[in-house]
Amino acid sequence: EAPASRKTEPVAKKPAPVPPPGTGSAKELMRRCTACNLCISRCPSKVLRAAGLEYGLAGLMMPRMDFTRGYCRPDCNECGRVCPAGAIRPFAAAEKRDMRQAVAVWKKEGCLVAQEKLKCGNCAEHCPYKAIEMTKAADGLAYPKVVATKCAGCGACEYHCPTKAIRVVGKECA
Repeated sequence: EAPASRKTEPVAKKPAPVPPPGTGSAKELMRRCTACNLCISRCPSKVLRAAGLEYGLAGLMMPRMDFTRGYCRPDCNECGRVCPAGAIRPFAAAEKRDMRQAVAVWKKEGCLVAQEKLKCGNCAEHCPYKAIEMTKAADGLAYPKVVATKCAGCGACEYHCPTKAIRVVGKECA
């Protein structure tokens, strides 16, 4: 009897992890970071976490952003101030807007406005960079629209979204 054929499902590509501001890119972070975790221990928002395999095996324990417990506050530059290896370069808090380590991505599926026809807008209301606009559609409801050129990837939208219909994803390693 011939073996049963295996049906393989396509593997969903995981979004790139979000490196801390001041790194340039995940590739640059991995080149310089010693995984000392000083930036993680000193992060006042507790948004920096040690990576598992998000960067691959070589990036184990290196810092990555995790927006489940907070977001990267616009007025903070502690990670760049304390990094002894230069993996996170020192930066002025005002520079964060232009670093763009990541970008918010809204998905209609799961959004309270789209699925439940409820007025929400938490993502736009809490965005410190005003990168999310609520735009009225033909159905009379206001839906989130990410303005990528304004988004700093801070994660405030993801943190405040009750359904996680808006997520912050890192730029691909170049």
